[in-house]
Amino acid sequence: MDILSEIRDPGVPMSIVEMGIVSEDWIHLDDDVFRVEFRPASPFCPVGVALGVIIKYALEENLDTEAKVRVLRGSHLQESLVNELLENRKRYLKTLNRLKSSGFVTRCYCRPLHRPESSNNKVYLAVSIFVP
Repeated sequence: MDILSEIRDPGVPMSIVEMGIVSEDWIHLDDDVFRVEFRPASPFCPVGVALGVIIKYALEENLDTEAKVRVLRGSHLQESLVNELLENRKRYLKTLNRLKSSGFVTRCYCRPLHRPESSNNKVYLAVSIFVP
């Protein structure tokens, strides 16, 4: 949940955890694979794909393992399309690269910066730009 709380909805200055887009009840660990389901802010959410990609990216970057991310059943009109993209590694990486080059990942994901190995403290760099 700490990792997911660093992801912000691009249209609202709140984390996806605060908004109820992800919940502890929708996170599972099966055979060392993290499975996360999420519910976009609305069934018509235009950034549903982007949020799924950023959730997957943030988890994989921080946990150094593959994460399976899916839209919660019945929560988005394009559920099957979003889930297909998140399951197809090539399409996922292509979409992630587009989101990175457009600056969208930076707007939504505040990555923790780690201090040198000798320190257990983390410093968080928050870069947030919200476009109305």
